[in-house]
Amino acid sequence: MIQGLVSVVMPCFNTARYVTEAVTSILAQTHRDFELIAIDDGSTDDTVAALQAIADPRLQIIRNSTNLGIVETLNIGVAASRGEFVARMDADDVALPQRLERQVAFLRSYPEFAAVGTGVSYMDEHGVAQRSPRLPPTSNMGLRWRLLLGNCVHHPTIMFRRSQLSLPVYSSIYPDIEDYELFLRLAAAGTLANIPERLLRMRRHGLSVSGQRHQAQLDGAAMLLHRHCAAEYGLAVTTSEFSGVLDPVSWLRPERSVGTAFAAADNPVNTVRRLRAAFAGRHPGLDRSEVTNIDDDQAFFQAKVLSAAIAASNEVSLARRLKLSLAAATACLCSPRATLRAVQQDRSRQ
Repeated sequence: MIQGLVSVVMPCFNTARYVTEAVTSILAQTHRDFELIAIDDGSTDDTVAALQAIADPRLQIIRNSTNLGIVETLNIGVAASRGEFVARMDADDVALPQRLERQVAFLRSYPEFAAVGTGVSYMDEHGVAQRSPRLPPTSNMGLRWRLLLGNCVHHPTIMFRRSQLSLPVYSSIYPDIEDYELFLRLAAAGTLANIPERLLRMRRHGLSVSGQRHQAQLDGAAMLLHRHCAAEYGLAVTTSEFSGVLDPVSWLRPERSVGTAFAAADNPVNTVRRLRAAFAGRHPGLDRSEVTNIDDDQAFFQAKVLSAAIAASNEVSLARRLKLSLAAATACLCSPRATLRAVQQDRSRQ
C-alpha cells in the first residue's frame, strides 16, 4: 500500500462513446497522486482502443478475456490497486476536478470512517444537465435511516480507506445491487459518510446498468432490505412491502396486486411508519438534528408517494390509488412543517 496514492477503479463495458471524457476528468484532478485502473470487461466496441489512445503513465488497462460481470470486474480492479485510498469511477461519468482532493482530506480528518461518498448532478447521454437528486445524508445515522428507503449513496462517488477493505469487497449474492449491499454493511458498522457537495456528473441513459436492469435491481433491493431489517431491527417487513417502498407505483399495479403477496402487502406509507418506529427503538439516542432529518426524509417520501398515486395511470387499481392517496395525504397533513421543508428541498434541486 502506497501512502497518499489514490487508486481509481473504473470498470468499462462498451463505453467507447464516453470513456475518454471520463478518463480525462480523472487525469485533471487537483489531487495528483493517483493511479487509474480501467478494467475492460470484454467490450465489443472500441472501448479498448479509446483507452489505449490516452498516453498517460497513471492509466493502467486490464482486459478480461470474457465478460465477467460488474461484481467480479470490480473485485479484480480493487485487488490490483496499490493506493492508501481506493476510489470508484464509472466510464460514462465525469468527476469534478476537486473530487479526489475533497475525499482524501475527509478520510484523513476522520479516521473512524472507512468510506465516503459525495453528491452528484445528473446529465443525459449528450451531457445536458438534468434535475439533480437530493443530496445524500452526511451523518452515519442519517445514512442508516435513508438507506432503508432506498440506495441513497452514489456508487461512482465512493472512496474507501484501503486498510479497512476485506477482499473480495463486493458480494456476488446480489449481482444487480452489489453497491447497496456493501453500503448497508458499512452503515451498520458506523463507517460510512458523505460529503454534501456534488462532485460528480452522473450520466443517465438507457444503456446504463440501472436502465437495463431496473426491475432486477428493485427485486434484489426488496429482498436485501427484508433480510437486513429482520437481522438489524427484528422487523418483519415482506419483500412485497419493501417493493412498494422502493417503487410506490408497483403497489398499485393490478397484475402484482391480485392473487399474489401484493394483495396483502401494507401500503408504503404505513410500511415506512413501521420502519421509523423500529429505527427509533433501535437507536434511542438520536439528537435533535438527526430526528429533524429523519422527519424530513419521511415527509419527502410521503409527498413522493402522494404525487405518484395521483399521477398513476388509469390502468392501475382505482381502489388502491385512492387508498394510497388518502394515506399519503393524511400523513403529510399530520406533519405540516416537515412536509413544507420537503417541498422546499424538492423545489431547490437544480
